[in-house]
Amino acid sequence: VKLRPHTVILKGDPAMEAAKDNSRLILKWGIVAALALFALWAGLHNGLPQTQVSFFTITVFALAIFALDLLPDALVATVLPAAYIITGVGKPGVIYAPWGSTVGWVMLGGMLFAAIMLQTGLAKRLSLWCMHLAGGSINKLLFGIVAAGYILGPAIPTMMGKAALVLVICVGICESLNIEKKTPLGEAILFAGFLSFSASRIAYLTGGGDIVMYVKT
Repeated sequence: VKLRPHTVILKGDPAMEAAKDNSRLILKWGIVAALALFALWAGLHNGLPQTQVSFFTITVFALAIFALDLLPDALVATVLPAAYIITGVGKPGVIYAPWGSTVGWVMLGGMLFAAIMLQTGLAKRLSLWCMHLAGGSINKLLFGIVAAGYILGPAIPTMMGKAALVLVICVGICESLNIEKKTPLGEAILFAGFLSFSASRIAYLTGGGDIVMYVKT
């Protein structure tokens, strides 16, 4: 009896893992396309002007990419204003007007400061010092991260400034403890960092509706 050749795929087979990754990637892009098409259909169905339809479609498309982490955030944020200009949503002077204020430069400075702390190892040193103060207790560490926002609040009133400092230390803690991404412990540490600069902002009556924009951070 002649047996037909067959392929045995083991659980840890790289080919099988690559196929699963490709399937997930295709599914994510399909979700992005479906959401963008739904926004386009909803805008046209309700008789909105062309500029508003373009704005909502592009915005939903970009937010879906942000949520599913398909492309680097900096790349999407850079291309988004150009997409608004190309589709006629607004003039360049209006689209790039926020960059003429201090908000954009504060954000850019915060990201630069965070990159410097990570590259020089300062973030890891601060994270080790924080863990030493916590005495090795994860509960004390999480409480200390949240409390740090209230301590820094009067000195650093801007939300982006506190986020650049606190979240970088949270990332340093995860790297020092070799905590992998998207694990319960890693998410708890980063969520404590989020509460640190968001909850303290509300406590000092400087909070706003834009806090939800930092949830992804």
